[in-house]
Amino acid sequence: MKCEIRNEQKYLKINRTLLRKLFAFLGRRYGRDHTETVSVYLVDNSGIAALNEQYLGHAGPTDVLAFPLGDSGVLGDIVVSVERACEQCLGDDAQRELLFLLIHGFLHLCGHVDYNDSDKRRMLKEGDHALKEFLTAYGK
Repeated sequence: MKCEIRNEQKYLKINRTLLRKLFAFLGRRYGRDHTETVSVYLVDNSGIAALNEQYLGHAGPTDVLAFPLGDSGVLGDIVVSVERACEQCLGDDAQRELLFLLIHGFLHLCGHVDYNDSDKRRMLKEGDHALKEFLTAYGK
Protein backbone atom coordinates (compact mmCIF):
# COMPACT_ATOMS: atom_id res chain seq x y z
CA MET A 1 0.00 0.00 0.00
CA LYS A 2 1.31 3.40 -0.95
CA CYS A 3 0.96 6.48 1.19
CA GLU A 4 1.10 10.09 0.04
CA ILE A 5 1.70 12.50 2.92
CA ARG A 6 0.95 16.20 3.00
CA ASN A 7 2.07 17.91 6.20
CA GLU A 8 0.37 21.24 6.82
CA GLN A 9 0.92 21.53 10.59
CA LYS A 10 3.70 22.56 12.96
CA TYR A 11 2.78 20.75 16.18
CA LEU A 12 4.73 17.55 15.73
CA LYS A 13 7.75 16.50 13.72
CA ILE A 14 6.56 13.88 11.26
CA ASN A 15 8.49 10.68 10.60
CA ARG A 16 7.38 10.02 7.01
CA THR A 17 9.25 6.72 6.85
CA LEU A 18 7.35 5.44 9.88
CA LEU A 19 4.02 6.52 8.37
CA ARG A 20 4.81 4.75 5.10
CA LYS A 21 5.71 1.61 7.06
CA LEU A 22 2.40 1.92 8.93
CA PHE A 23 0.36 1.94 5.73
CA ALA A 24 2.35 -0.91 4.19
CA PHE A 25 1.68 -2.88 7.40
CA LEU A 26 -2.03 -1.99 7.38
CA GLY A 27 -2.34 -2.94 3.73
CA ARG A 28 -0.90 -6.39 4.45
CA ARG A 29 -2.87 -6.85 7.69
CA TYR A 30 -6.20 -6.04 6.05
CA GLY A 31 -5.54 -7.72 2.70
CA ARG A 32 -5.51 -4.58 0.60
CA ASP A 33 -3.96 -4.41 -2.86
CA HIS A 34 -0.33 -3.31 -2.54
CA THR A 35 -0.80 -0.89 -5.44
CA GLU A 36 -3.59 1.08 -3.69
CA THR A 37 -2.82 4.55 -2.42
CA VAL A 38 -3.95 6.39 0.69
CA SER A 39 -3.52 10.15 0.87
CA VAL A 40 -2.77 11.53 4.33
CA TYR A 41 -3.23 15.18 5.23
CA LEU A 42 -1.80 16.35 8.54
CA VAL A 43 -3.43 19.62 9.56
CA ASP A 44 -4.22 21.79 12.57
CA ASN A 45 -7.57 22.30 14.32
CA SER A 46 -8.69 25.11 12.04
CA GLY A 47 -7.93 23.04 8.93
CA ILE A 48 -9.92 20.03 10.08
CA ALA A 49 -12.74 22.19 11.47
CA ALA A 50 -13.33 23.67 8.02
CA LEU A 51 -13.55 20.18 6.48
CA ASN A 52 -15.72 18.90 9.33
CA GLU A 53 -18.19 21.74 8.69
CA GLN A 54 -18.06 21.46 4.91
CA TYR A 55 -18.47 17.71 4.58
CA LEU A 56 -20.23 16.58 7.76
CA GLY A 57 -22.03 19.74 8.85
CA HIS A 58 -20.39 19.58 12.30
CA ALA A 59 -19.01 22.72 13.90
CA GLY A 60 -15.50 22.70 15.33
CA PRO A 61 -12.49 20.45 15.06
CA THR A 62 -12.39 16.68 15.31
CA ASP A 63 -9.39 14.39 15.46
CA VAL A 64 -9.69 12.41 12.22
CA LEU A 65 -11.78 12.39 9.04
CA ALA A 66 -11.78 9.70 6.37
CA PHE A 67 -13.04 10.06 2.83
CA PRO A 68 -13.29 6.70 1.04
CA LEU A 69 -12.80 6.86 -2.71
CA GLY A 70 -12.15 3.27 -3.69
CA ASP A 71 -11.64 3.97 -7.35
CA SER A 72 -8.71 3.81 -9.76
CA GLY A 73 -6.28 2.52 -7.15
CA VAL A 74 -7.01 5.19 -4.55
CA LEU A 75 -8.49 3.84 -1.31
CA GLY A 76 -9.20 7.33 0.02
CA ASP A 77 -8.06 10.33 2.02
CA ILE A 78 -7.36 10.54 5.75
CA VAL A 79 -7.17 13.94 7.43
CA VAL A 80 -5.77 14.16 10.97
CA SER A 81 -5.59 17.20 13.19
CA VAL A 82 -2.15 16.78 14.70
CA GLU A 83 -2.96 19.67 17.03
CA ARG A 84 -5.94 17.69 18.35
CA ALA A 85 -3.82 14.53 18.61
CA CYS A 86 -1.34 16.43 20.78
CA GLU A 87 -4.21 17.70 22.96
CA GLN A 88 -5.75 14.23 23.31
CA CYS A 89 -2.59 12.40 24.32
CA LEU A 90 -2.54 14.28 27.65
CA GLY A 91 1.23 14.45 27.91
CA ASP A 92 1.69 10.90 26.64
CA ASP A 93 3.23 10.02 23.31
CA ALA A 94 1.81 12.30 20.58
CA GLN A 95 3.43 10.15 17.87
CA ARG A 96 1.56 7.10 19.17
CA GLU A 97 -1.72 9.04 19.18
CA LEU A 98 -1.10 10.12 15.59
CA LEU A 99 -0.49 6.50 14.55
CA PHE A 100 -3.68 5.41 16.32
CA LEU A 101 -5.73 8.10 14.55
CA LEU A 102 -4.27 7.13 11.18
CA ILE A 103 -5.22 3.51 11.84
CA HIS A 104 -8.73 4.64 12.83
CA GLY A 105 -9.04 6.57 9.57
CA PHE A 106 -7.76 3.58 7.61
CA LEU A 107 -10.39 1.35 9.21
CA HIS A 108 -13.05 3.81 8.06
CA LEU A 109 -11.65 3.65 4.53
CA CYS A 110 -11.99 -0.14 4.72
CA GLY A 111 -15.67 0.14 5.63
CA HIS A 112 -15.65 0.09 9.42
CA VAL A 113 -18.20 2.38 11.09
CA ASP A 114 -18.57 3.85 14.56
CA TYR A 115 -22.16 5.06 14.54
CA ASN A 116 -23.08 3.63 17.95
CA ASP A 117 -21.30 2.75 21.20
CA SER A 118 -20.89 -0.90 20.26
CA ASP A 119 -19.32 0.01 16.89
CA LYS A 120 -17.07 2.55 18.59
CA ARG A 121 -15.80 0.01 21.12
CA ARG A 122 -15.18 -2.55 18.37
CA MET A 123 -13.28 -0.03 16.23
CA LEU A 124 -11.22 1.26 19.15
CA LYS A 125 -10.30 -2.31 20.11
CA GLU A 126 -9.37 -3.19 16.52
CA GLY A 127 -7.30 -0.01 16.21
CA ASP A 128 -5.54 -0.71 19.47
CA HIS A 129 -4.67 -4.28 18.38
CA ALA A 130 -3.35 -3.07 15.03
CA LEU A 131 -1.25 -0.36 16.71
CA LYS A 132 0.25 -2.82 19.19
CA GLU A 133 1.12 -5.24 16.36
CA PHE A 134 2.70 -2.45 14.36
CA LEU A 135 4.75 -1.12 17.27
CA THR A 136 5.90 -4.63 18.15
CA ALA A 137 7.03 -5.23 14.58
CA TYR A 138 8.47 -1.83 13.75
CA GLY A 139 9.06 -0.01 17.01
CA LYS A 140 8.65 3.69 17.22
